[in-house]
Amino acid sequence: MTKIELKGDLSISNAEEILKMFKSASQKKTEITIDVSQLDDIDTSIIQLIYSLYRSVGKDRAITLAGPVSETVKRRLYLCGIVSDPDMEDKDLESTIKAILEAAR
Repeated sequence: MTKIELKGDLSISNAEEILKMFKSASQKKTEITIDVSQLDDIDTSIIQLIYSLYRSVGKDRAITLAGPVSETVKRRLYLCGIVSDPDMEDKDLESTIKAILEAAR
């Protein structure tokens, strides 16, 4: 398993670094876990990179989101139209995001 930890406030200024981590993880041919427990905020560029990672690894490998999602990140996902409720419980949020990303593959 490959674990990617996303921490702090991530934006377009972090996109190149995140892209390198995602590319490295996708080349390892193992299950990928994205730990968001220390993620404070995220912008659409990082959301797009997560989406792209799901598309690039295909259906043959699992990608899991791990850790509690901050209220700010939940709000950002709501504002981007990814989730319908900014107060969604983490387990419901994960299943909603997983369904959207699975459909993207």
